[in-house]
Amino acid sequence: MKATLILMALLVAGVRADDLDDYVAAVYGGNGDFVRVGSTYVGSHDIITKAGSAYVSSRGIATKAGSTYISEDNETVVKAGSAFVSDNDIIVNAGDAYSGGNGISYKTGFFLSKP
Repeated sequence: MKATLILMALLVAGVRADDLDDYVAAVYGGNGDFVRVGSTYVGSHDIITKAGSAYVSSRGIATKAGSTYISEDNETVVKAGSAFVSDNDIIVNAGDAYSGGNGISYKTGFFLSKP
């Protein structure tokens, strides 16, 4: 499955990072490999869809107001510049990489991998 997701990502042009990318890489409580299709990430373990300021997945519903996210686990995550700060971790975004306590998430085109 991972090889298929990577191949799909390499076959399509890159997209600009936005808050859906930020949410999946820095806020979403799950992990896995994902391919983006419009406002949806289809993953190896879940499907995440952005609808307005809400993010819907099998884990629940998360929301965003301004620079503050409330995750599906009811954790508050605040984006401050290129950092995502929560009670348990600080994840720093540099280009297409998001580095935090659980490892490095990276994005290539429409493909995103989260440890």
